Amino acid sequence: MKGKSVLNENMKNVNGFEPVVDGQSVVLVLGTAPGAQSLLTGEYYANRGNIFWEIISHIFNGGRPFASYAEKVACLHQNHIALWDTLSRCRREGSTDDNITAEEHNDIDRFLADHPSIKKIVFNGKAPSRYYKPAIDYAVALSTSPANRKFSFDERVQSWAEAMGL
Repeated sequence: MKGKSVLNENMKNVNGFEPVVDGQSVVLVLGTAPGAQSLLTGEYYANRGNIFWEIISHIFNGGRPFASYAEKVACLHQNHIALWDTLSRCRREGSTDDNITAEEHNDIDRFLADHPSIKKIVFNGKAPSRYYKPAIDYAVALSTSPANRKFSFDERVQSWAEAMGL
């Protein structure tokens, strides 16, 4: 339960990942914090039910599946997309953002100052947008989380394409 000071034994410490970014990045995609499967693999959006990479493939890779995580990251670089999370650390039971407590925020303002080529932020759903209010152009795309099934794949692809300015 969010906001409770008593931590249940199933709560896990979550430490965020380093950003995926290069000097050509123009768009920064922000999630909240890595989910359980991502923490196990060390890869952003590793949960099979999360359709982030499927949407990126559909928009930027002709719908062809990626063969590896390195290929996924290369696609982001080729399309000038950076990837990070709004939280550097938190406690959470499972992977649901609603279960997050003890949030520590990434210094996104500093990151943007260090990467002046980034001109737009795209939030992966509403949850990460609660943790950071950008001073630059931004959009909130429909969440790619498996918990967000009220929208079709096509609706989510359209949301992401529009958020990316395509």
